Amino acid sequence: MSLPNTPLERLSKTVFGQVHRLAVMAWIAESDGLVNPGDLTADLGYRSQSAVQAPLRDLVDAGLLVRLPSDAGRTYYQRIDSSAWRFALELVASLQSSARAD
Repeated sequence: MSLPNTPLERLSKTVFGQVHRLAVMAWIAESDGLVNPGDLTADLGYRSQSAVQAPLRDLVDAGLLVRLPSDAGRTYYQRIDSSAWRFALELVASLQSSARAD
């Protein structure tokens, strides 16, 4: 289990109970809505896709993502419209504005 090391990870753990979920949600919210776990992992700077597997699975279970049929061995998810994505971006923005105030 990962321990929260950054303000973003600490907030994610507090709000969502998982250290990477907020970063994953913010990345998805800012994307075109088509999510490949490998691209997501690389863009967030994680060492392996295992860091995003639980958040992606939980977002599918919550109805916020739909897993698409694999294409040439690559997995994709499609974002479902929800205010949850705006909430994730709002949380990240609150961190950024509190960092500027310090």
